[in-house]
Amino acid sequence: MNLSNITIYTYIYALLYSLLEIEIEGKHGWAKKLPTFTIKKGIFKNFTFYHILMNMIVILTNTFPIFNSIGINKKALFLSIYFNTLWFLVEDFLWFVFNPYYTIKKYNKNINWHSNQKWLFGMPLHNYIGIMILLLMTYLTYEITLLENLGFSLLATFIITYLAPIYHKFYLRCH
Repeated sequence: MNLSNITIYTYIYALLYSLLEIEIEGKHGWAKKLPTFTIKKGIFKNFTFYHILMNMIVILTNTFPIFNSIGINKKALFLSIYFNTLWFLVEDFLWFVFNPYYTIKKYNKNINWHSNQKWLFGMPLHNYIGIMILLLMTYLTYEITLLENLGFSLLATFIITYLAPIYHKFYLRCH
């Protein structure tokens, strides 16, 4: 199993999904204007049914190839956690980077669906937790390649963030 290929796949999948989600949600975010219901209680409080279905699809899409490739075992589970965490971190951040109504300049604690958590050094706490999970899964799998791939993901994110204004112009011209 080539972990670099899986990283590239995961990154492109997250990037494309962030663009799709911008097309679906537009400037509103968090499925605010979609015909879906919001869960009011429990562990998924303030999630919409759209988000629950999206998360289930993503987890299955990211997990099945790993389990199919190396079987269902601890290493496969840790790799699945790694790649699902990477997907959610990348997709969530790139939604803001590419959405011309938000952009990186408005990525801050005033985002209502991220405002219920602490922000440290310009990032919500869940990003730090996600990075810690990535590092823990790297340690548990003994796959140093995952660290290299995390570096690739960070570099790709910096480049994409720099180029995002080109997409903003395209998006606004087409919409």
